[in-house]
Amino acid sequence: MVVVIGLASIVFILGIDPFTVAYTLAHGKVTHDRTHVAGFLENRQLRLGFLTVLAGTALTGLSVGVIAMDSWGSDEHVADGPLIGVLRSLRERQASVPKDKAFALSSVLYSLDISHADANHDLSLGEVYHRLFLDLLHFQPAVINLLVDVNPASGWEREVPSWVPDWSTIRQRPWLKPEHVYDHIDKYQDNLPAPHMKISEGKLGLWGTLEGTVAACTTTMFDRQSFAWDDLQFPSQMLSMLLRFFIQAQDILTDASPPVCLSAEIARVVRGCVPNLDGQHTTALTECLEACSQSMEVSQRIETHYGANDTSLFALVEDLETSHRDNLDLALMCCSQLMRSESCLFLTTQGSVGVGPIDTEKGDTIALLRGVAVPMLLRPAEEEQGNQHTFSVIGPAYIEKHMDLSEFNAGVHGIDWVAVYLV
Repeated sequence: MVVVIGLASIVFILGIDPFTVAYTLAHGKVTHDRTHVAGFLENRQLRLGFLTVLAGTALTGLSVGVIAMDSWGSDEHVADGPLIGVLRSLRERQASVPKDKAFALSSVLYSLDISHADANHDLSLGEVYHRLFLDLLHFQPAVINLLVDVNPASGWEREVPSWVPDWSTIRQRPWLKPEHVYDHIDKYQDNLPAPHMKISEGKLGLWGTLEGTVAACTTTMFDRQSFAWDDLQFPSQMLSMLLRFFIQAQDILTDASPPVCLSAEIARVVRGCVPNLDGQHTTALTECLEACSQSMEVSQRIETHYGANDTSLFALVEDLETSHRDNLDLALMCCSQLMRSESCLFLTTQGSVGVGPIDTEKGDTIALLRGVAVPMLLRPAEEEQGNQHTFSVIGPAYIEKHMDLSEFNAGVHGIDWVAVYLV
């Protein structure tokens, strides 16, 4: 392994042809004749596997070099492990200078014949990832699942389409498990029909279903710029925000059929998204919300359900802080962890509670996109193009009933499917 690390570093620092290195290691002699090298590497699996280990080691040091080698050699990913190794290097490698990582991965994909464009160091980070993602999609359509890495906070909207993933940082989404990313891509490569899509520089066309819109969300209840993240007021501010959302959501669900127990639904979703919580935490959260629900005066004491009468709302907060102190501490722990992971709670027009990116807004659309393992939040494009369903991408969402989309993704075309265009 040490030899591979050293060799890989030399190869990529000096720009030595990795195909030549592969032939040299296998045959014990140097050749510059690409016909010999091509003969040795005509087995695509061998070429991808060797270069994945070599490239992954050079890019990431020992840790991701081991990731690539494990993926190549494991029984779990026999057929397509090398691609998974590349994707893990792309997503998980931490770099002090994000642009270094971007151009390094660009060189790797070029070496693997996945990309056919030379590195252009005049490109911005967003433009590099745009090109990388397009190359990966053309090479293996199952990679469309990496839409889960979209990050609107990257600020790339003006230079690249909204569907370009941001791999410059590692987003902490505890609910987004490895099986939602790598295992899902493996399934498509091995067992499921390839996701049909229209790929162009600025637009992706996919098949999917639209599952309602966001009717309420916690991010509309507070100003991120003035939120006291490290202040003593943080617990009260956060509780006020949660209660505003709860009251508004209850109002929306008044005539829901079948009836929805909103407090239990919120607690269940939070437990599914926040790590290291137990029944004690979620029970406390449920009881605090039920105490709010049982207060018949709430809707009368608050002039509007959106918090216009802050005095009344803070009176309710003080009442909970006094009468439910123990439960409240545990409940606030749940909510603070959710918020610090840059996530928000939302309610859909179909009555489902979910968790999405902190950029979520009322009116965003929940979509199931063929080829993507989890629901995606989309925002209607400012300019609709004809009768097309055209959206920008906000990011992945946790909605409990949609967290296993195996049946949906195994289908070729459903009766309620529509063409969804991402811009």
